[in-house]
Amino acid sequence: ASGQSAPSSGKEITIDSNNVDVNDLNATIRASCAALQSRGWEVVINDSVVNEYSVNFNGTDEYVDTGLIPDFIHTGATLSYWVKMDNFTGFQVMGCFTSGEPTTYFYLGFYGTNINWGVHSTYKNSVDVSSYVSVGSWHHLCMVATGGAVTVYIDGVSRDTGTYTPAEASNPTSPLAIGAVAGPSIVDPMEGDIDEVAIWDEALDADAVAAVYNSS
Repeated sequence: ASGQSAPSSGKEITIDSNNVDVNDLNATIRASCAALQSRGWEVVINDSVVNEYSVNFNGTDEYVDTGLIPDFIHTGATLSYWVKMDNFTGFQVMGCFTSGEPTTYFYLGFYGTNINWGVHSTYKNSVDVSSYVSVGSWHHLCMVATGGAVTVYIDGVSRDTGTYTPAEASNPTSPLAIGAVAGPSIVDPMEGDIDEVAIWDEALDADAVAAVYNSS
């Protein structure tokens, strides 16, 4: 993972599966990649990705605990990342959830070749996007939530929409994970490469999402 990421400069993320601390990821990406490799992680260098580094997740027990609790979703939020999937089998998403009545969510990924997203107490995984995504190719995913409306973009183009009821009490209280969904347990791990994870405490408009996509 490189570029804009949930932890800002000087913060820390933890690779839970191997107990690796990565400090100031953006400024020390080469050292971070070496640390990941020394702990048994596969770090993939991709000629086609702007910052050339990504992290490979095995779809079983590897994920990044960002430590970031997205307590701002009710006022607007954006989740963005690049992914190269090894397969489209089952649920493969990243973000967080909190169990309760109702369960609350903030996640984005796939259910098979359907786009799969959740915001507050609403989730949706019924829109097939197999015409726009493929195994082994890089794709940019972006979810924007604002004022009760959700828009999901794939490679800069809106591919799904939905609604939710914004409320501060509906913000998940679990920290956001990269490569899986974090909550009382870790679920729905992703298998493939992930890069350029970013989260904003505001809703990006369509032009801004396109700019993020076109900058990589």
